[in-house]
Amino acid sequence: MLTFSISISYFAVVVTITRTEVKQAALPYAGFKALEPRIDARTMELHYGTHYAGYVKNLNAGLTDATASGLKLPATDLTGLIRSVKSLPAPLNTTVRNQGGGAWNHALYFKHLAPPASPSVQAAAISPQLKAAITLSFRTVENVTAELTAAAGKVFGSGWAWLCYTGNMGVPLAITTTPNQDNPLMGNLPGAPAVKLAGCTPILGIDVWEHAYYLKHGPKRPEYLADFWKVLSWQAIQQVALPYALDALEPEIDNATMNFHYGTHYATYVNNTLAALKNATDSGVRLPVATSNLTALISSIKRLPSPLNTTIRNQGGGAWNHALYFKHLTPPGSPATQSTAISAPLRDAINANFGSVDNMTAALSNSSADLAITTTPNQDNPLMGQLPGAPAVSAAGCTPILGIDVWEHAYYLKHGPKRPAYLESFWKVLNWQQVSKNYDSAVQGLELDLSEAAPRALEAPSKAVSAGSSSSGSAGFGAMAAAAAALLALV
Repeated sequence: MLTFSISISYFAVVVTITRTEVKQAALPYAGFKALEPRIDARTMELHYGTHYAGYVKNLNAGLTDATASGLKLPATDLTGLIRSVKSLPAPLNTTVRNQGGGAWNHALYFKHLAPPASPSVQAAAISPQLKAAITLSFRTVENVTAELTAAAGKVFGSGWAWLCYTGNMGVPLAITTTPNQDNPLMGNLPGAPAVKLAGCTPILGIDVWEHAYYLKHGPKRPEYLADFWKVLSWQAIQQVALPYALDALEPEIDNATMNFHYGTHYATYVNNTLAALKNATDSGVRLPVATSNLTALISSIKRLPSPLNTTIRNQGGGAWNHALYFKHLTPPGSPATQSTAISAPLRDAINANFGSVDNMTAALSNSSADLAITTTPNQDNPLMGQLPGAPAVSAAGCTPILGIDVWEHAYYLKHGPKRPAYLESFWKVLNWQQVSKNYDSAVQGLELDLSEAAPRALEAPSKAVSAGSSSSGSAGFGAMAAAAAALLALV
């Protein structure tokens, strides 16, 4: 009988089918006494060794029963299962909600703790980019700790307080709470209190179940919360990376290109956009868009003052364009790359404008300026409209739903000057399901959700981890900060 191995990769809990027994994620510090005197050894022993272990064990049993009955799981990683909990049949939905939620939540919780004397618990350990995102969202580190402490203190009964990545350009981080072992990733659940920011990605969680503190503090939750901040590892706060590993697009797009393209070029656009926005707001510049999100900024670029307009055009355009590009790629051979994955509304629109999918891909590969196809130089974007001094843009102001990066850094390491060979490979890793979602959003007048394509922080400069993958299967790229990722506010 197949069993499931549950482990932690950075903060993402991964469920993979293996022939081994269930394995609980190891603590990233030496034993139950490591957090003394802030969190006592007996609490750690019960919290980690009994409660957390119990969630893992019970989740494993539920998944084994479900697969033994012939159920095909919608995802093989715990994050994916949690996101799809509302679509799971009973009783698996309850198991994933309660036991899976407990496993995921505790993996994040224990991963983000460190001995009180560790340098990682000092405010100086906060990366410059994370600090900038905190500044955008809360103004100061003291404010975010105070607000999260207050939220945790107000949770009635058992539950969690979360610091979440929102994907919003102006407010990349926000605070929410959930009862029991619910998780913001689950969205709003039937019969449960409405969750503020439902669907956001937690990057820090505070467990306020009484088993987390009662042996040491009794009913004095505020004392526990004060101790929590003294063992929080700021260095460990990070987010998942792309929804695929950097080497997952091989052989069509090589790992080395992905390292530079995603890890250097794209990350630089994001960081430069963040710095420019911070400088502008610090100097009192009032942005012309209320939501301060990147899509709105790009669309309003001609109304921005100098030099912010140039920065948003070049750096913001690079951030937006690359977010779309990486969002709609997927490993070759996956069902999403097949033309059968194109939604009926998008297929109808393609047929109406081009006659067939083949005609459209040929026209786009040839950089044709046909109806619904346009090109822009550098990091310009059709959303910017017709810019002064720039070549005329066909369909200026239209909403891009698919973009092909033809800067040489996107393909030169693998293909050299042979752009047609790169374009041929591109179509083999295009995620038509995502393009279909982009089309639906555009038709409904909604902004594209490109948040998952944002660069995320990693534990070390030498590693890159995809969502739901283990570190052993990941490729390396340059270190990026979690809050810089949050800049790509395209929702």
